[in-house]
Amino acid sequence: MQGQSVIFFILGLGLLVFSIASVSSKRILRSAIFLAAALVFTAFLYLLLGAELLAGIQILLYVGGV
Repeated sequence: MQGQSVIFFILGLGLLVFSIASVSSKRILRSAIFLAAALVFTAFLYLLLGAELLAGIQILLYVGGV
């Protein structure tokens, strides 16, 4: 297994965990923090794919909005 594949699966697992935690959390502040973490993991996936501009927009626009 290549290094990029391992990083991809780790980022995908983290994104899945934080997304589920964001939806299932009963406290609104924790849910917002989990959502911001899920969006950061999405930005890291964009970086892994080579889309630096899209990752920057993801961080500035969406995570900054949360």
